[in-house]
Amino acid sequence: MRGAIDATFGRYDTGAAVDAVVVDRLWRPDVTPALVDALVAGAHARGARVIQALDDNFVDLAVDRPRWGTRDAVAAMHRLVRTADGLVVSTGALRDRLADLNPRVAVVPNALDERLLAPQLVDPAMAMLAPRRAGDDDRVVIGYMGTFTHDADLRLVVPALREVCRRHPGRVAIQLVGVAGEPDTLDDLADLPVHVIRLAPAQMAYPAFLPWFTQALDWDVAVAPLRDSDFTRTKSDIKHLDYGAAGVAGVYSAVPAYTDTVRDGETGLVVPNHPRAWADALDALILDAARRARIAAAAQAYVLRERTLAARGGDWVEGFTALLTASAGAAAARVVAAPGPPSPQPPPATAAPAPRPLRLAVLYEYGHGGEARPLASAHLRLIRPFQHPAAAGRADVTWSTRFDPHNVDAVVLDRLWRPDVSMAHVERLVAAVRGVGAQLVYALDDNLLDLPAERADWPTAEHLAVVRRLLGEADGVLTSSDALAARVAPLARRVVVMPNALDERLLGQTGPAPRHTPFGLRPLVIGYMGTATHDDDLRMVLPALAEVCRRHAGEVVVECVGVVRQRATRRSIEAAGIPLRFAAPHPAEAEYPLFVTWFTRHVQWDIAIAPLRDTPFRRCKSDVKLLDYGAIRAAGVYSRVAAYAGTVRHGETGWLVDETETAWVDALERLIADAKLRQHLADGAWRYLWGERILARRAAEWPAAVASLLG
Repeated sequence: MRGAIDATFGRYDTGAAVDAVVVDRLWRPDVTPALVDALVAGAHARGARVIQALDDNFVDLAVDRPRWGTRDAVAAMHRLVRTADGLVVSTGALRDRLADLNPRVAVVPNALDERLLAPQLVDPAMAMLAPRRAGDDDRVVIGYMGTFTHDADLRLVVPALREVCRRHPGRVAIQLVGVAGEPDTLDDLADLPVHVIRLAPAQMAYPAFLPWFTQALDWDVAVAPLRDSDFTRTKSDIKHLDYGAAGVAGVYSAVPAYTDTVRDGETGLVVPNHPRAWADALDALILDAARRARIAAAAQAYVLRERTLAARGGDWVEGFTALLTASAGAAAARVVAAPGPPSPQPPPATAAPAPRPLRLAVLYEYGHGGEARPLASAHLRLIRPFQHPAAAGRADVTWSTRFDPHNVDAVVLDRLWRPDVSMAHVERLVAAVRGVGAQLVYALDDNLLDLPAERADWPTAEHLAVVRRLLGEADGVLTSSDALAARVAPLARRVVVMPNALDERLLGQTGPAPRHTPFGLRPLVIGYMGTATHDDDLRMVLPALAEVCRRHAGEVVVECVGVVRQRATRRSIEAAGIPLRFAAPHPAEAEYPLFVTWFTRHVQWDIAIAPLRDTPFRRCKSDVKLLDYGAIRAAGVYSRVAAYAGTVRHGETGWLVDETETAWVDALERLIADAKLRQHLADGAWRYLWGERILARRAAEWPAAVASLLG
């Protein structure tokens, strides 16, 4: 490898003769789009290429961590990804995520520098330098290493850690390096035997940290929990390498970062993100020291054989040279890394300005809690569509809960925006938006104006005043249904309807389980999924459900996801004698993207119902249940109301029924008796979803809709 690349590190010297400037990640703490433009223009003016090296999905990080980065930093990241002559990334998943933003991507997996590892790893004769605990020590140390950004991942396994400590009292010790900085994490760990190892800042520098980590710790088991989100889905398997180099048996989340390289049962254990699965995996390793040793040895051998720089250093040369087409044929590529500020150079005077995408700042609605997580409607209506590859290049979008007035053409404000929203908040926001000459788009997917007639406690009078103010002030309103558009049109300047669509990247491939099992004919499952606001809709069909369950005692069961939050609903179900069961994801999977994945992979219903009372509020609802039920290939039965009558094709993609007990009983009876009809409706809904209502087909319409509202 030596001699193939001449590399220097430091500030970019614009007078140096180089073939490429390699920009690492976000480059500098004060990065702005203007600095990126100057760097790229200056390099190109001297015939050099610009390559960005990325090991994290910064494009989606703002959704995972809403308070991350300034607007300038986010915009600069998008600009650099799009304008770089090539990207070098650490995973295939990250390449796939960025491919629509920049097609020139080389994947170079991480590898460890063997010169930094504990001496006994690379020289077996020195193994005596790292004695392990005495063999009669029955204690098992479970460790976790991560940066401060991984507290939420660590919290995934706290229930499992608590369980194994209960099963093995006094035997388990837990050590943490780097994480456990957030108050919520410390509170969760308060009752566990945890020791947080704090290092001096000088020790945290990578060249000093890795030798310490691979020889100073004495862990028996190491855990690598990782939430499955858009951001984490593109992570690398670096913990597999770190734990392997340290000679520890690792347990890893069953997410893309690890499933591609961890050989389950050989170089580690791979488990789903469920407390029971984690507890059982840890329990198995606690009880079996020989198995721990085998996994640790295999992981260590894998790292030394396949994932050190001695073995993989040539990959870096190949990755960079593949991107440097301009230097083909040169004896050596001259590359300078640029972690510091450049000497800005203006673009050539003759260069024609490239068309600039619309710059949008989305202020999504979030709920109570310190992390300001987006609500489900924000994911469905804004985050997933604008982040979909099919919408790439049509808008520069940033995500936040607060307005940053720099470099913005329009602000898209979601529903009620914040849990403590007030007219004062809205007036300040409107003044700030107008003060920088930006426009305002209001995104609304529910008829909040008429909700107080059905729900006395929410929204409040202040909420209604906010909605009316935003409808009147916005340059345009984005709604989810024709009925909602008609309801707000008298109060708004312009209204555009964007029907809901599902992100196909989240969907599983499920369907009803076979009726015939080794234990006989299983019960037929009638399912209903809805939020806590839909108890009234469910109560509407309880008499019909009770009747069909009475007629088919032991042959039909009702399963609910969500809903049934009100005591009156529970009492009605109990009084009716309905055989009801509940299904729910792990709390860590409750946020919309993970919930959709769980729902479409685990829920198996023969019939799915969507009762909806015909009221002014509900009349403006969308047909999203048609999409959800189509995704799980269930035969759907829908109320014949505006939300469904316009898109459910009766007898083809679903079954429409009037709001009477007799109509519901007749519809359910027909589907219970006719398996072929159930299959026909389920297949029709599934084809309709994938043919017309996924983001791969519709995402490009969202930026276009916003642009049309801005005139």
